This record gives sequence, structure tokens and C-alpha cells, in this order.
Amino acid sequence: MNTSTLYKLTLAAGLIGLSLPLLLQAQPLLQERPGPALERPISPPMPDIKMTPGLPPYLRGLDLSEAQEDQIFALMHDQIPALREQQKQRRHALDDLEALSKAGSFDERKAQQLAEKLSEIEKQFVLSRARNDFKINGILTADQRKQLEETKAQFGKHKAQEPVKFTPQKSQKSALTLI
Repeated sequence: MNTSTLYKLTLAAGLIGLSLPLLLQAQPLLQERPGPALERPISPPMPDIKMTPGLPPYLRGLDLSEAQEDQIFALMHDQIPALREQQKQRRHALDDLEALSKAGSFDERKAQQLAEKLSEIEKQFVLSRARNDFKINGILTADQRKQLEETKAQFGKHKAQEPVKFTPQKSQKSALTLI
């Protein structure tokens, strides 16, 4: 046997020897995997509900006319700048309150002022939402309002789910095949 053939055989044997651990490690992937530890029930698909951009989500499922959709869209669209401004004021007040809590000394009076400012912003937000809902109710027909109330009542009847209990599965496979 000449040197080049011996060199090639040694190289091939070395490559096989080096690739063997990789092949053994990949072997469990080819075998049957253990099932998931937590079984979750598969929920039914969502019904095909007409979704119109720019409308509040709680109006989904109502059969709105195009004119009603346009009126509600215009109402929501007109409020966007004011809501954006409220969100910016709220964010700045929260940032100021956080900075105050991390300062070297705590200024009780300033914290009180920031808390009052935050409560005023939240109050204005809640009031604008109530006004908006009132205006939307005025756009809806009596049947649509009734349907909306029935939907809200149905939503409130849902029970909270019990927490999922985790129970580890016992495997019948040896530890080497699980790696």
C-alpha cells in the first residue's frame, strides 16, 4: 500500500470517527418524541365577523349600515388628536413620577401634584370615552343597541378558567435517548 492511499484511508476513518458522535446525538430526533406536558384544548375557529378598520372592537358582529360606519369612523377619527395628547401628558407625568421616586430625596408635595395631574388625565379619558359611547349609542338603531347589550351580558357570563396544573410526564425511554 502506498502512502497516499494510507493517508486517504486514515483521513476517511478520522472523519467517520469525528462524525459518529454527531450522528448519535441526532438519533433521538429521528425517534418518537414524547408528547407535550401540557395539553390545551383546541379552541374552535373564530366566526367570520365583519371587521371594519376605525370602529371600536365591541361593535363587531353588529350589522351596521355604511352610513353608520362612516358616522362612527368620523367620530372616532376626530378624537385621535385629543387622545394622543392625553397619552403624551400621561406618559410625561408617569416619567416625572418615576424620576422623583429615584431621586436622592423624595418631595412629597411634588409627588402629590403629579398624582393629581395623573388622576385628572385619567378622569378626562374616562369622561371622553363615556361621551363617545353615548354618541355611538345615538347612531345605533334600537335593535342594534339591544343586540349590543345582549352581547355584553353574554360576555359577562363567562367563567374564569381554572389554572392549568403542571404534572411532569414520566418517560419510558432511557436517559441517553432523551438527550
